Amino acid sequence: MTSPLYLSITLALCAVGYLLCSVLGAVVLPTGWVGLVYYCCYEVFARFVRKKLQTDMQDITGSFLSRPDDCFWVAEIAEIDGKSRIIGMVAVEGKQIGKERYGEQFRMIISPSYRRAGLGTRMTQTALEFCKERGFSKLVLETSSIQTAAMAMCNFRFVI
Repeated sequence: MTSPLYLSITLALCAVGYLLCSVLGAVVLPTGWVGLVYYCCYEVFARFVRKKLQTDMQDITGSFLSRPDDCFWVAEIAEIDGKSRIIGMVAVEGKQIGKERYGEQFRMIISPSYRRAGLGTRMTQTALEFCKERGFSKLVLETSSIQTAAMAMCNFRFVI
């Protein structure tokens, strides 16, 4: 909601609402706009997650472990009763455009109770090491602006 276009539309709706209706209109129109944008973004993201859970995450071996340039990692923690619990995961898929080979990071998920503890950083470092071993030129992470934790991961670099 912080892009200049969205801010301009919100301010314009405030002005129109005030001129046409009242102070109430100046509040209701922009609130409706913000709600619509939020709902649309949420629905697009939720639809994407549902699709991925029904496709590549149903077949991790086939999707992320069937080629030598792909990999999938799972972080576990031992519980008191001796059982392990999954607390995070990440995948890398090898890509090639022309002569450039690189890795693309997918499915980075960290359990909410283990976020902000460095686990995502350690998993990304593991993915970077994998990319170095494979001779990739870079590790790419595509994300959306609403995934702020993922955006913070974009400051990693490595040199071949």
